[in-house]
Amino acid sequence: MPSGLYEELESESKIWEFRLNKGFKVEIPDNNKLAGLEALRFIAALAVVVWHYQHFSFSNGSSHLLFERQPFFSSLYYFYKYGYAGVKVFWCISGFIFFWKYGDTISNKAISSKDFAILRFSRLWPLHFATLIMVAVLQYLYWSPARHFFVYQTNDLENFLMQVPMASAWFGQNSSFNGPIWSVSVEILVYIFFYALCRLIGSGYVATIGVLILAEQFRFWPILTYRFQSLKMATVYFFAGGLTALVAASVNSQIQQLRRSINYMVLAAYVVLAATIFVLPATHRLGFEDSGITIVAATLCVYVLHLVDFRGLRANSVFAAIGSLTYSSYLLHFPLQLLIVLLCLRAGWDVPLYAPWFFLLYVALVFVLAFFCYRLFELPMQNGIRRKFGVQARRGEATQQAGRLCVISFERPPPTEPSS
Repeated sequence: MPSGLYEELESESKIWEFRLNKGFKVEIPDNNKLAGLEALRFIAALAVVVWHYQHFSFSNGSSHLLFERQPFFSSLYYFYKYGYAGVKVFWCISGFIFFWKYGDTISNKAISSKDFAILRFSRLWPLHFATLIMVAVLQYLYWSPARHFFVYQTNDLENFLMQVPMASAWFGQNSSFNGPIWSVSVEILVYIFFYALCRLIGSGYVATIGVLILAEQFRFWPILTYRFQSLKMATVYFFAGGLTALVAASVNSQIQQLRRSINYMVLAAYVVLAATIFVLPATHRLGFEDSGITIVAATLCVYVLHLVDFRGLRANSVFAAIGSLTYSSYLLHFPLQLLIVLLCLRAGWDVPLYAPWFFLLYVALVFVLAFFCYRLFELPMQNGIRRKFGVQARRGEATQQAGRLCVISFERPPPTEPSS
């Protein structure tokens, strides 16, 4: 999932403060965690984990899901029905963060293509390869008694070789082995295109809008639409997120004095929307099948949540921590499902997928494993690869873009001493 999902922003930062009336402040971050986006990353990851809960209904080569019997169905209706949209939100977050962190840096030739590739490789590949091997072994063990694979069926040598370099979705979506990796695979092509675009043309409004217009032309070419639909979607959402970053930078520089009021109004609107989602019966809720609605919703969420800084609530570190678990949770939840089903199969038990306790146990295990995986495997491997190649994330590489983004802090500044 996507590097809004994967991008590890540096925790050390400089803050420029602009004092506003009534003791509030607007902060412009330099390379700091954007707490609101970290929260959104986690919600998107949870949506995908819940969406794929239906995998537990897979048996005898097909799914036998009783959709409305899934645990906590009323509260989690949107996750069960539209959880797949979490991937699109990830792409959108990726675009926002990459335009913010790398746009001007690449345009100014401050980071080489080699360094950019190593930063991406070190962040994405080690866990991908580890889970690929894990799923290959578990699928073999599952196939032996069942004579079919679990959920994803095209687990042959050809697809394995495509999976190793994360190229499984480069020529059309092909779900094999650890199936969710397809969205990461297609995003790698978007990274390459993004770097080339920034290096040759830049990451301004004209180039970004031009890419969005060209990507939408795929609909007029059925062959391209069929073969590269996933690439088209990833490109649109990534650059829609990038366009959101450009708009945010422009707007924030113009209306700093109104930021607090705007922030409160939009947050109030989201509280009302969230309350409506959980209160209304499932049959009366809004649908998100239309891709245009999804793009608007995703970019609006990214724009709004980039504004929010919970520093005064001492929650930034919490959101940074849960945000760092999203890539692990994305790649670990299917191997965990496969392991649970395999154990139940060997023991002769039915998977209790409609039991609330089982659902809670599954979600808890996903994120507990993600925590330890990130701390004990992901981060050490990432740092080790970067040290080996002499590449480190540059503390100042986002200065130019970050200097144009504002976040709202709900922390009142300390009282000043009265002048004598």
